[in-house]
Amino acid sequence: ELIAHVAMILMFSIVVYRQIYLSYKEDRRSIDDMGFKALLHSEIGRQLFKAHLVQELSIENYYFWKGATAWKKKYEDSDRDEIARQFLFIFNNFIARNAALRINVNEEQYDQLYRVADGVDDITPEIFDSSIELVLRNMRDNSWPRFRETVLYKKHYMRTDSNSIGRSRGVSYTDELGISL
Repeated sequence: ELIAHVAMILMFSIVVYRQIYLSYKEDRRSIDDMGFKALLHSEIGRQLFKAHLVQELSIENYYFWKGATAWKKKYEDSDRDEIARQFLFIFNNFIARNAALRINVNEEQYDQLYRVADGVDDITPEIFDSSIELVLRNMRDNSWPRFRETVLYKKHYMRTDSNSIGRSRGVSYTDELGISL
């Protein structure tokens, strides 16, 4: 009977500890995500982050994100020729196998974008959404944590008052796309 009580207490302790750990981990992720969103909404933050991305040789992610989101915003107001021209520019510079600033997308995304570039499928406003989401996730999960450890971040970004503008909980870098990470 004593062994059963000890086992029950031990099992209860493990479950509680695990829940506390998972809760802390989720809170930390939420705080990190809010900081990344604020960074992308801050002019100073974006400039410093771009400098970091250049240093770690991953600036293509940022430029793809900016280009593809700008293309989507202009989609409804542009004529078909302009939409196609801008799509091909983004595809040729960031997606194509020989692109100078090639980003990492999975095969399914590449095949879908290639079919559109080849004229097999139609261009839709959502065509880049999954690639944008992937690039944002990569920047948030990989480049952002490394950036926070740099002198550039600690000396400049954390000391500016302007970076607090985007720190409210309602800020989202993907609102205009309907994407959430």
